[in-house]
Parts: sequence; C-alpha cells; structure tokens
Amino acid sequence: MKDDDRVKRAVGRRAMLRRAALVAAAAPLLGLGAKESFADEKMSQKDAEYQPTPKGAQSCATCLQFTPPSSCKLVKGKISPQGWCSFWGPKQ
Repeated sequence: MKDDDRVKRAVGRRAMLRRAALVAAAAPLLGLGAKESFADEKMSQKDAEYQPTPKGAQSCATCLQFTPPSSCKLVKGKISPQGWCSFWGPKQ
C-alpha cells in the first residue's frame, strides 16, 4: 500500500469519526435520544385487538404485560384481568 493511500484512509476515518460525533451530539436536539420515544407510546385497544373476554386459556391476568389491577404496559385504557389482546404472552 502506498503512503498516499494510507493518508487518504486515515483522513477518511477521521472525517467519519467527526461526523459520528456530530450526529451523537445533535441526537438530543433532534429528539433521537428523548425518553418519550415511540417505544414509550401505548397502543389503542382497537389496534391491539383487545377484547374484554379471554381467548381460551389466555387472559390478561396470565399475560407478561398486564399490570394489576387494570392496566397494561402496551395497551392504553382500563384493562380487564379477564381480557385478551393480540400481544398476549405468558408470564414466566
């Protein structure tokens, strides 16, 4: 490898690292690092296909996402322990 090629690669790496640092510094300003991200948003009951009755042996009371007495980590609104939605997952 020629010395010129090494210099070009080093300059390219430096420029890339500078850009990465600028993006990281700008992330909070752009809302990319905000706590209130889309992951923190709860889904509507309609979108989650929530129903107030169980689906077979599956019910909110036996779901990993259910928070007693009547809420869910993923779905908005009041949730019945006897309810069910498409995000049901067994408690471990």
